[in-house]
Formats: sequence, structure tokens, C-alpha cells
Amino acid sequence: MTNNEISRVVALIPLIGYFIIFNDSVAAYLSFDLLAGADDTVASPFWISSLVKLRLAFFGAISLFVGTAIFLMLRPPVLDFAKSDLSFADRVLSGYAIEEIQAMEVDVDNKTSWSLCTTLIEQYTREDANGERGLRFARAFGRQVDLVRAHGEYTRALSREWYTGQVARRPFARMLSVSCAIVGYVLLAIPTIDIFQAVLRDITF
Repeated sequence: MTNNEISRVVALIPLIGYFIIFNDSVAAYLSFDLLAGADDTVASPFWISSLVKLRLAFFGAISLFVGTAIFLMLRPPVLDFAKSDLSFADRVLSGYAIEEIQAMEVDVDNKTSWSLCTTLIEQYTREDANGERGLRFARAFGRQVDLVRAHGEYTRALSREWYTGQVARRPFARMLSVSCAIVGYVLLAIPTIDIFQAVLRDITF
């Protein structure tokens, strides 16, 4: 949602809005009917008018802008370091200190509602004397332990669990961002489909 194509679409918002609100004559001059050679005596090849197309493009760009803004403001910081749980686990194994891995374990252990995001870590869970589930591995690692050789599988499972838990936070913001993106693409697709069918009919008939 943050690529250059989206940025170009969002940049059209003020231009399209200017045409809609202040320059109906300019919008009429740029009419798709005029470009297609249709006039009062010839039926328009388009299903919707030029002004409706501009409005759909305007609100589609607005929707994409809102979805992108929500994503940029509320995205998990861990996405800046890795795009998937697998790449994050590799990063942890290759460069994280034992203290950082222990901190991740504490974070996973301190969930207010302890539930697993992945199934990989389940085999490493334990119950204490009070019957509470938790993890007790990384905090017992010594500073000189070869983490990759001795505890690599656990560290990988822990890293993927922690990453998935971070990404799964703020579900409402995720749903809102995705919904805005979907609505935006649909609104932008409608004028495109209308132009496409007009061109297709002109070619085939």
C-alpha cells in the first residue's frame, strides 16, 4: 500500500477535487463522450457520465489515502525489520543477543490472555506449581551458550511466535486499513471498467 503507484493516485486527489467543485466547464470540456466522438445525436458508449467517473476516482483516491495513512501510523514497528516471521527468525538467530531473546520470551510470557499465535512454540510451554502456562527456556541460557547449535529450534519458534503476536496486534486498525484499500480500489476500478467496455465495444462492433 505504500508503493509509488499508490502515491501517484493519491496525488490526484486535489486535482480531481478541483475539477469537480470549481470547474464544471473544464470537466465538461474533458468529457469522455467528447473524446469518444459522441454528441447529442449519437448514444454515449459509456455507462456513467464523466462527472461520476471523476467523483468515483476522487473518493477512491481518498479511501486509498486513508487506508495508507492508517497503515503507516499504526503498523507494527517489527515490519521495518522483517517482512515475515521466517525472515525475522533468521535475523534473530544470526544477530540477536541472549538478553534480547530473553526479553522476547518475557514479552510472550506476559500476555494478558495467554494464547498461542503459532503452534511451533506449544511443545516448549510449561506449567508452574500454580498451573499457569509459560516459557522458561531463554532465561536459563548462559552467556557462553552457542545459541544456534544448542537452542536453535526453540529460538526460531520463539521468534516466530513473538513476531506473529506483534503483527496480530490492533486488529481493528488492520481491518480498517484493508477495508479502505479495498473500497478505494473498487471505486477506482469502476471508471476503468466503464472505459474498457466502451473501447471494447468500439473495437468489436
